Amino acid sequence: MTGWPLRTGITVLALIAIGLIHHETAASIARTWTNSPTYTHGWLILPFSAWLIWRRGDHIAVIQPRIWWPALLAVAALELLWMAAAIAGVVGPQQAVLIALIPAIVFLLLGPSVGRAIAFPLGYLVFAIPWGNGLIPMLQDVTAHMAVYMLEIIGMPVFFEGRLISIPAGNFEVAEACAGVRYLIAALALGTLYAYLVYETLWRRVLFVVAAAIVPIVANGIRAWGIIMLASLSDMRLAVGVDHLIYGWIFFGIVMFLLFWVGSLWREPEPQPSVAGPGGTAYANGPGPRHEQLRGPISAVLAVVALTLTASLLPDWTARAQPIPETRVSLPPANDGWAGQSDEPQGWYSGFTGADDIGFRRYRTADGTAEVGVLAIHYRRESQDAELVSSLNSLQTDNWNWIGAGQRQTGVGGEQHEVRELRLARGDTDRIVWSWYEIGGWATTSGVMAKGFAAVKRLTGQPGDATLVALGTEYAHSPEEARARLRAFLQDHPRLLGPRGAIEGS
Repeated sequence: MTGWPLRTGITVLALIAIGLIHHETAASIARTWTNSPTYTHGWLILPFSAWLIWRRGDHIAVIQPRIWWPALLAVAALELLWMAAAIAGVVGPQQAVLIALIPAIVFLLLGPSVGRAIAFPLGYLVFAIPWGNGLIPMLQDVTAHMAVYMLEIIGMPVFFEGRLISIPAGNFEVAEACAGVRYLIAALALGTLYAYLVYETLWRRVLFVVAAAIVPIVANGIRAWGIIMLASLSDMRLAVGVDHLIYGWIFFGIVMFLLFWVGSLWREPEPQPSVAGPGGTAYANGPGPRHEQLRGPISAVLAVVALTLTASLLPDWTARAQPIPETRVSLPPANDGWAGQSDEPQGWYSGFTGADDIGFRRYRTADGTAEVGVLAIHYRRESQDAELVSSLNSLQTDNWNWIGAGQRQTGVGGEQHEVRELRLARGDTDRIVWSWYEIGGWATTSGVMAKGFAAVKRLTGQPGDATLVALGTEYAHSPEEARARLRAFLQDHPRLLGPRGAIEGS
């Protein structure tokens, strides 16, 4: 009798308790799995991991489970990280921590021998974390360049700018949905599982996982080229709407089938299960004293629950202790060189749900020949469903095509200021947008730095109100003309570049 039924039940109850205490984080993961096609596979990861552990039953049944107290330090560190992320209002790290708590608790309650025996099923849980959105811009660029390269090989006339591909038959944009991130993550999840089940040697497993990462990226570029060719040959009747996404999944299924078929040629026979450890020595070493079977696990579970409850309650206490600033958007008034009027910011942004205040004003030059739009999106306090920096928020709307983006230094008033430049196109009109974040009086163009500033503000008890300031102008010829116009506007409205330049109030 190794105490497995009792210890398994305690471990399952501990994991359920952690999920209930962190129910908001667990619910956010479930919503992401449900609402985002990129992460639908997340619903399968936990059952797959449980099945993989079940397959290892003969190997772990002979191991005596025991409490491994050093793992409690890992649980404490993870809960501290979760608490800091909750105070900072950053959802991603909270989700990653909740998943990482599963192997930490397994090591704590069952011991390192058991943890090592089921290391792969525990590590496979990484695919339950919604990650990969940060790869989308890079994958869009890779897909666009591959498609253009193949079009040029066959001699088709092509004009390429940013992610906009123009051929004689029509225009195509490599949008986020075409980046292939969902194919990449699905291929990695499937490929990693396949490599574990089919191969025994480490180098074969690693090689197949690398192939599972490279093949879908290359295949997505070929898919984009094929869609453009199909649309061109059909006079833009086929593969220009939702149907090209259907073709994408069919194509992905064929590619993965071929990858698995090729991988099966190097299949290794699965070793026969053995109840003996290295050198023929059995792992089991007896259950130990009877009181240890119950007292140790219960003490460990109580310690975990206490840590989790403390971590989950402190962010709420901290938030209640911090006053919400009474701030609102206040854009600068027009001056002698510019005539301004408030307007609706239609076509200027998408997302930014939960914003406390949004202001937009159009400024026209005195002769009426040019216009600059200024947008400010303000959050007095960010929360899980109301974040300034989010993959769902964008200064690009569906009716504008992405041309390029990057950092730019601009001289205003004898000083250099950094802005993030976004170039968009629609028909014969282009738009340049300069933007930056203001977090409690600190300015940055980096979303990561904005998150970091907000975390520092909240952790130190300071107001962490967050604002996006953006100004843009349209042009038909030279982007330098548009940049000069934006510099002139900032020169005439220097308040925008100061701390809280678009905000008023305490």
